[in-house]
Amino acid sequence: MLPDLIIVLLVSFALALSVYAIRQGGEYGHDVRDAVLMLLVLSGLVTALGTSIFSLNRQ
Repeated sequence: MLPDLIIVLLVSFALALSVYAIRQGGEYGHDVRDAVLMLLVLSGLVTALGTSIFSLNRQ
């Protein structure tokens, strides 16, 4: 279970870093709409992955 938790934490950190990068890009006038859409898709996938990992460990 610990390796699964480490994976989820690393991916969560990567998502938080992506949000920071998108904010910085937006402040300098870059078009970040595609990056925001990709971030939403990736966060949905991470949520599904985390849910499946933790539900499999409970069985």
